[in-house]
Amino acid sequence: LRALDHPREFLRCPCCPQRSIAASSPDISIAFVYYRQARTHLNLENWFQSFQSISRQPTGTQEPASVLRARFSFALDELKLLGFIKDDPKKPDVVQKAVPLIRMLRTRPK
Repeated sequence: LRALDHPREFLRCPCCPQRSIAASSPDISIAFVYYRQARTHLNLENWFQSFQSISRQPTGTQEPASVLRARFSFALDELKLLGFIKDDPKKPDVVQKAVPLIRMLRTRPK
């Protein structure tokens, strides 16, 4: 979890900010920002808007929307493969947080 929250500590990347997530951060870390803020269900459109706002390049060059959606989709696939999220069987535009992770985040070791 720490690597997703603070990628610079593990990647040793000089372009990443010290304690926050920026456009130069890995896509999965950018997606994880909204994941941490949400409760048990995550609306995919709201999540994409959050991802898009962080992923905008500070230089002013805009990526095409299709490229941004593809990056977002890959980040979601990585989170799904790691067991952080799963599809909601009733709503196609929503994903659920995996239950074990929610419990793990709530019960922090002392």
